[in-house]
Amino acid sequence: MDGPASEESPQSRILSAARRIVAERGMTALSVQTVATEAQVTKSAIGYHFGSKDGLVRAIIGSVAVKEPDEARAAIGRIEDPAERFHAFMSLYLERVRTNDNFRIAFALGPTAFNDEKIRVSAKTAALDMAALHLPARDRSVGVLMAVLMSAITGLAFNYASRSKVMDLDACFAQLEESMAPAFVQAMTAADRSQE
Repeated sequence: MDGPASEESPQSRILSAARRIVAERGMTALSVQTVATEAQVTKSAIGYHFGSKDGLVRAIIGSVAVKEPDEARAAIGRIEDPAERFHAFMSLYLERVRTNDNFRIAFALGPTAFNDEKIRVSAKTAALDMAALHLPARDRSVGVLMAVLMSAITGLAFNYASRSKVMDLDACFAQLEESMAPAFVQAMTAADRSQE
């Protein structure tokens, strides 16, 4: 199949199509034929670029962390004041929950058997977020703090995805930020001082 003129490579079109299918219709809708039709490529192109449906699923999982804009994390990392840095981080995640398919994809991928890849992506995402906040990745208590925050954000994302019409996401994030900010600001301040 020839697709429309596009500057996006066939591999990128395939991955984008697969992400859309999983985000909009779930894992049960993901098939090589469905992706080929959506991406306007042949089924053999999927095999060539990803090897198999399992290879495509692994690529979708890997895209969840990589797809996030690194510029946004870098901008957060440039904020000197720890309280402002944490607020910017929370604002970024509020926007991601509202607009980004990654949470929907992560929920859809939940029951798949690719636990090693999911753990790797989760760890990579946490490491990128901790670096943006200037938090030491090797500090166990900071890692636990980050895990609690990300669990809360994931819970809010799940609730928002299932009942966005009745959920005040801004108020939920404001409450989460208010409750978590003291611990994060303290950890970031200590980390910033140790870098001086």
